[in-house]
Amino acid sequence: MCNMSGWRSQDRPVGVQWRTPNHEDLLQRYSGRVQTFDQSSPGNLSVLISDLTEEDGGTYSCWINQNQYRNFSLTVKDCKLSETQEKDIHKYPGESVLLPCSCSDQRTIPVSVKWEHVDSGGTDVSNETELYKGRVQMFNKNLPANLSLLISNLTEQDQGTYRCSINNKQSINIRLSIKGCTLSETQEKLVFRSPGQSVLLPCSCTDQRTKPVSVKWEHVGSCGTEVSNETPRYTGRVQMFNKNLPANLSLLISNLTEQDQGTYRCSINNKESINIKLSITAEKREISDSSGSLIPWIVCVALLFIVIGQSALIYKLLHNRTQGSASTNTERGTQNIADDDYENDPSGARNKIRMAAVYQSLDPNTNQSDSVYQGLNPNTNQSDSVYQSLNPNTSQSDSVYQSLNPNTNQSDSVYQSLNPNTIQSD
Repeated sequence: MCNMSGWRSQDRPVGVQWRTPNHEDLLQRYSGRVQTFDQSSPGNLSVLISDLTEEDGGTYSCWINQNQYRNFSLTVKDCKLSETQEKDIHKYPGESVLLPCSCSDQRTIPVSVKWEHVDSGGTDVSNETELYKGRVQMFNKNLPANLSLLISNLTEQDQGTYRCSINNKQSINIRLSIKGCTLSETQEKLVFRSPGQSVLLPCSCTDQRTKPVSVKWEHVGSCGTEVSNETPRYTGRVQMFNKNLPANLSLLISNLTEQDQGTYRCSINNKESINIKLSITAEKREISDSSGSLIPWIVCVALLFIVIGQSALIYKLLHNRTQGSASTNTERGTQNIADDDYENDPSGARNKIRMAAVYQSLDPNTNQSDSVYQGLNPNTNQSDSVYQSLNPNTSQSDSVYQSLNPNTNQSDSVYQSLNPNTIQSD
């Protein structure tokens, strides 16, 4: 403020000049930011400086008629960063991040502020830079002491160290880490499909919050042909899901043909990839699994058991039939020999006595009429045949077949001895 007290209006000095600390004319140097009052108050030679900055600080002088002056010292408090220690921030692709930077005194304004990406050679981070165009925002227009930077729609390329510098003096570094996409599986797969069907070729990020910088599907077997709706061969037949689910990179191919078979590759960021071999066959099968190879073995083993069981059954039936025939022939032969010896004996009475003695020597309680068969079972009658010695409940008329099954009739054939439920006419 520069006042001339005791001066009358008509005594207004001819020459009044304000000089800056650099001895420049203040009215010219700060044109548009200064205001004078001598028009309304001739004795008031003060000036008003607006929008002060740190550069405005210094010693100003008010000169009158080039021989009188007065000095005024102006101090403009500078912006000092509220924090200068390096920070670490972790984010995912597609998210936004606020990189903090501010003056400790909210009334202060830095002369200059600059954001740069240190890892990319000090690239200026602003909407004027192609890499960040439309993705960055600052707040110092409405809040001059707030120098923070907002970056939207992050990608893996955005990671690195960012620096906020003010007045080319103070700065703060912020290290931004973007967790990128890593494939959940990289082992080659084998998929079987039939013509006309659809197939989903799986490919995805391990962390569902991640998003790759780039993803590409190609048909390796056809010289790396890109698989997309822009390729005439696949127009209208392919679909991806990463627009709504950024981590889902799977590919759906519809209306398959034999030309579609071959190896497909899903690549992300030109780093990781997974190969999927697609086979188009007439047989409808799912993704190959080791358990599927067991099915033929199981069928073979089952058939083997059936064959063995049938062979054992046939052998048993034939064995029983052979034993029954041999027993019948032996018993009939023995009976015929005895009858012939008895009839050819010239002295039948003596032979009868001798036969009786033989029978009684086996059991003294038996009569001469008792047959040798009673020697096996004394409770049987003479009329009882040898077959009763095997089963006392059978009648003399019962045949050898009843010795195998007492419930069969004499007329039943040998086949009934194998199966008592069959009829003779069978």
